[in-house]
Amino acid sequence: MPPIDRERSAARIARDIETLSGRDYTTTDEAIRRYAYTPEYRRTLDYFVGELQAIGFEVSEDPVGTLVARNRPAGEPVFGIGSHCDSNRNGGRYDGTMGVVTALEVCRLSAEHGLGLPLQLVSFLEEEGSGFGQMLLGSRIMLQRVSEEDLRERFRALDDGRSFWEHAEEAGYEPARWRESIHVLDDLTGWIEMHIEQARVLQDTGNRIGVVNAIAGYVHADVIVHGRGDHAGATPMDLRLDPTLVLAETALELERLAREAGQGTVGTIGAVSYTHLTLPTKLEV
Repeated sequence: MPPIDRERSAARIARDIETLSGRDYTTTDEAIRRYAYTPEYRRTLDYFVGELQAIGFEVSEDPVGTLVARNRPAGEPVFGIGSHCDSNRNGGRYDGTMGVVTALEVCRLSAEHGLGLPLQLVSFLEEEGSGFGQMLLGSRIMLQRVSEEDLRERFRALDDGRSFWEHAEEAGYEPARWRESIHVLDDLTGWIEMHIEQARVLQDTGNRIGVVNAIAGYVHADVIVHGRGDHAGATPMDLRLDPTLVLAETALELERLAREAGQGTVGTIGAVSYTHLTLPTKLEV
């Protein structure tokens, strides 16, 4: 294998990441904010399309917008690399994007050095859930872990409440063909993805890199606790319906279950909100 100019590669990766953190690729200057079917997301995909086509890759998108680029015809085995380029609502420049950018650099090096590595780059759609509140949506669609009713009705944009289906069609995609997305995986012989650490294990242990062979399965639930507001001092304990006590017990039980399960299991409550309801008063005359 020919020697790789690491400084040159690092500079190109840094240039790509710097470019994609610019104003054209995010809806706000405060953070990186781009999610499926926004103009900023489209421009990000177009950036990768241009770079990949320039080195001879054939670029396409699945029926809902996951980007796929390969240097082998369909039916030939390829090794998968990539990540996602959408962000959470207040993301950093590296989360997800670095995995696609470093995959792009692997493709460049293979082409420049005549290595002929059989590669397929994938940038999954809407992995962070910022557009529709659904984590890992592009890969779940690809793996058939959703229903058509989910896409047509249940999954709705956080910004305007319209369905995923409507947004996909408006962006020029064909969500009616969503089940065909699974064929992106047909020729894959393996997969590797570079990602910035989202925890603090490497940081706190002083290590620069870690090799991950599994990731946490994501389970989310909304828990609603109904209670009643009463006078803080005058209402006896046996007549109270304080919802905060149930919430606290739930949080403690979640922690207990996670620690009991072990093997990397984690559990947390991400957000708490309170809604005050005014009940109608029945007046009898």
